Amino acid sequence: VKIHQNNFKRAKAKNYGARISKSNYLLFLDSDMEIDNNLLYNCIEMLKIYDASCIKEKSIGNFLISKVRNFEISGNFYDPYLNVARCFRKEIFLKCNGYDESLEAGEDLMLQKCLLNNKINLGWIDSGIVHDESNLNLIQFLQKQKLYAKYLKIIKKDEFWLEVISLRRRLKNLR
Repeated sequence: VKIHQNNFKRAKAKNYGARISKSNYLLFLDSDMEIDNNLLYNCIEMLKIYDASCIKEKSIGNFLISKVRNFEISGNFYDPYLNVARCFRKEIFLKCNGYDESLEAGEDLMLQKCLLNNKINLGWIDSGIVHDESNLNLIQFLQKQKLYAKYLKIIKKDEFWLEVISLRRRLKNLR
């Protein structure tokens, strides 16, 4: 593992890391994530079969949102529109041009769009990441949500995600 500190924005830093990586496999984590002992092995094994893989996350923290995220994941883990890939075959990641560097949040959703549009063979790893948000205070949490909301407005204008939202609403009305 090599760490290059370039003070890039998140998407640009991940794309840079992918380009200079000598590995055929890529795994992207955030600084507030911890992995279990078998995750790297599981990613490599999964990428021998699939082009990319989503990894189940468990959120821990002081806010109700951690409980809500865990509940959402428990019922929707295998939904490729709610859970995005975190490990990739390098050539697949580069084929999709990596993360959208114009976005500071939601860049993973736009990469997922490329994977789904290209009918990439997507796998699922049932455990492996703990997303530790326990160090966030309420102000930091709200600032983070405000940033995500700003970029989700941009993403929601994308035709692909508009179709997904429309389909989900129609399915909900059928219930």
